[in-house]
Amino acid sequence: MINAWWAKIKFARMINAWWGETEQGAETGRGREELLTLLNEQQQMNKELEEAVARYKELQNKTETGLRKHEDILQKRERQILKIEKERSDLNLRLHAAEQELTRLRSMAENRLSEAQLRRAQKFEEGRIVHAQSQ
Repeated sequence: MINAWWAKIKFARMINAWWGETEQGAETGRGREELLTLLNEQQQMNKELEEAVARYKELQNKTETGLRKHEDILQKRERQILKIEKERSDLNLRLHAAEQELTRLRSMAENRLSEAQLRRAQKFEEGRIVHAQSQ
């Protein structure tokens, strides 16, 4: 920034000096040499600025590419997380259903055992009654 400002001031001074010398009838060669030197400096500055702009554009492109890549990765991970959460909720539902089924089966098994014990007890009592009557 300061270089550009200084170059503008230097260019203005050289133009004024060149016009002053040519108006007074002095040699125009010296002013032209200074202008050519200044022109070369300006061209060099422009070239450096263009190279800097090219580097910044390349850096911007690389950054945008990296950001897009990371956004894609992030979206993929979010989809994976949603899939895992869905699977977890499905498994929880299945687990709850399995626990209910297990409770039902245990209840049925206990009822059958109770009924079997009751039938045995009834048969045992019937057997005792029949045995007692036969004696």
